[in-house]
Amino acid sequence: MKYIPVNGLKFTNSFALHWFGVNNRKIVEFDFFTKKDFENLQINLCNYSKDDKFDSIVRFDSQCHNSYEVQAIKSLISLLHIVTRMQNTNKRLENYLKDFSNIDFNINKEILIMEYDKKESDYWKNENLYEAYFDNDNKIVSSAWNVNLGGNPVNRDCFERFSLRYFDDDCADEYNAQFRPLFNCHMLEVNQAMVEKYADIFELIYSGKENYRKIQSVSYLYFDILNLYRNSNLAVMTIATIFETLLLKKNEDNQRKKVSVRAACIVADGMSIKRKNYIANGIYMFYEYRNAIVHDGKSYLDFVSENDFCNILSKMKNLIYCIIKYYVDNKIETINEVKEIVTNNMKQDKLENAFKYITINSNDEEVRLASDYLIFYGD
Repeated sequence: MKYIPVNGLKFTNSFALHWFGVNNRKIVEFDFFTKKDFENLQINLCNYSKDDKFDSIVRFDSQCHNSYEVQAIKSLISLLHIVTRMQNTNKRLENYLKDFSNIDFNINKEILIMEYDKKESDYWKNENLYEAYFDNDNKIVSSAWNVNLGGNPVNRDCFERFSLRYFDDDCADEYNAQFRPLFNCHMLEVNQAMVEKYADIFELIYSGKENYRKIQSVSYLYFDILNLYRNSNLAVMTIATIFETLLLKKNEDNQRKKVSVRAACIVADGMSIKRKNYIANGIYMFYEYRNAIVHDGKSYLDFVSENDFCNILSKMKNLIYCIIKYYVDNKIETINEVKEIVTNNMKQDKLENAFKYITINSNDEEVRLASDYLIFYGD
């Protein structure tokens, strides 16, 4: 058996999840232990000392392939992050409808649910929050997890957005006075419903259907955006890669436009055209940042407003979660089904060309402020 320490993530109790073995040849059980449960095992392990610092630990049958093992644990933690948010928000529709169950609105149920979709859905409810979401109790919960694998604790040295530990002869150093995040260890309350929800998603992935394989592929990448502050340039490229993996077939053309339109029609499915414009324009402008970093050698410090840059990254992370949730909840198995969703929304909105959902013009010579275009459209 092999054990890999985890820093920055604790559990209320130990539990087990399953994932793929090397080359997907077999299913492997991964046991997530609290530190206390691990110490109670009282086993002798190579290279282990009671002085080792970590918050929890993962046990599994060695796959004799260290890169695979690290990738598998990152995928598991990413899916835990997604499942946790699902469990923390899954009562919102139920509670919302219950509040109005005894009120005569003089409108039918479809209109009530449509109103819910606009006000309470995972995207629109949390659209103006940074790295956070409203839980079932309407409390704001951080969506940022600061997780490291191995023996190194999470600290400011892990984050390019904040200064490393250094020595300076200028006590008035302006940058040193800037905000520093608190790297609190996240305590994950594990329950049977959460484990079962993970098992449901794993069963979908194991089915091998096109979109569920895509969720498997992006789960490893998603680990790199659990906290958007770790490496901002990498976060931009990772987010773009996740969008393209989730929403495109191999070798499609017009990728930027298709990603923008398909994401908009998924997250604002059946809603007003202005809401689809809003999402499509936001992703389209996000690609301005991506293209500037990839093709022009720029970094987030080159952009006009760092706050706007951070804001759009948070919106994109929120969209990724909503797309994955939509695939899982609605059993969307193929990209052809995604295309049908776009077609249905085009009919509703009386559009002949799906690219008309994008209502802004791009200027490839200059990365402009996304916030100029990300103004909320009321219905």
